[in-house]
Amino acid sequence: MNLFKNHIFSQSDTFRNCDAPLQISGTAAEEISGGSSSSEEVSWIFSVTIKEGEAANLKKLVNEISKSSKANEPNTLSYHWYISEDHMRGEVHEHYGNSEAALEHLSTFNAEYADRIMTMIKPEGMIVFGNPSNVLRQELAGANPVFMRSVAGFSRI
Repeated sequence: MNLFKNHIFSQSDTFRNCDAPLQISGTAAEEISGGSSSSEEVSWIFSVTIKEGEAANLKKLVNEISKSSKANEPNTLSYHWYISEDHMRGEVHEHYGNSEAALEHLSTFNAEYADRIMTMIKPEGMIVFGNPSNVLRQELAGANPVFMRSVAGFSRI
């Protein structure tokens, strides 16, 4: 079962038909991935447009998701939402110890939050960093992500 596709992306073909996928390269990509091509860590950036009048509701929901992830998902290494000053765009940066941790998060997200968050956002693009398992790649396929592997770099955090 493709959790990510069946829940978050089945409601909109806009995301799958995006003509210009978001791309990050160079230093930013190396910093996000940790620079280790042999690492089991996986991270991604998911970009959205926030529907008019939904920024306050989105902030409340992503705080709920963040608190739940911190309390219940020990291999979720970081989870950060960012919202533009004009409240029209958002990005979530997620970092997991391994593909299994990412799958655990997606399972919870889809069961508890996906339906609510999709009323507030329109997906725009996704970039996945690291070496996700084939199972995780299948779960993320509905987002039509760009996959990037680290070629050099390091992280001090």
